[in-house]
Amino acid sequence: ITYRKQLSDLLSILCMQFDSRLDRDRGTDQYQPDQLTEAINNTRSLALENLIEFAFWIRRNDQNSEISEVTSILEERFKTNGARPLTMPEHALLGMHYGRLFGLVRTWAIKNKAEFFPQNNLPFWVEAFGSFLRFNNPYGPTYEILSDDFTFALDHLSEFNHGKKAEKDLAGTLARHLFTYYLWGVYPLKGDD
Repeated sequence: ITYRKQLSDLLSILCMQFDSRLDRDRGTDQYQPDQLTEAINNTRSLALENLIEFAFWIRRNDQNSEISEVTSILEERFKTNGARPLTMPEHALLGMHYGRLFGLVRTWAIKNKAEFFPQNNLPFWVEAFGSFLRFNNPYGPTYEILSDDFTFALDHLSEFNHGKKAEKDLAGTLARHLFTYYLWGVYPLKGDD
């Protein structure tokens, strides 16, 4: 833990650096099955995943510690006017980890929800929210925060029903989440919503 600042500085460099495959939209392999696989095969997006692991490592060593260096790096990456805006693989990766970050820094995760799931950019939102659905179990508190994203998903269900097999499976995964919320009495299956 005494090397926390040095590790944070290194992760900041890695998370902000140019990545030719991500920034020039050249995949590691033209046959990658999905954006998440693309993310774990690139240095910068893998650094983002390690940044999230770093946050958990800090908390394991000091339960009361703020993880402001982690949230600051993520906020810098969220800036759309920055030199390197988040790519689709990075959105897929961050969507997958949203539930974990919600558990770690709830207020910050709620405040930055729109950065994780950008409804104004439908292809990026589909990747991010799809990753969230696939890798997170239904959880009441996250439903409260993401309820508008679930509604948005239903409004754009056709985006889930075309393309690769993984995308087709998203509609079923969405249905399983919503049915679980229905069983818990959180989500009605009828009404204006």
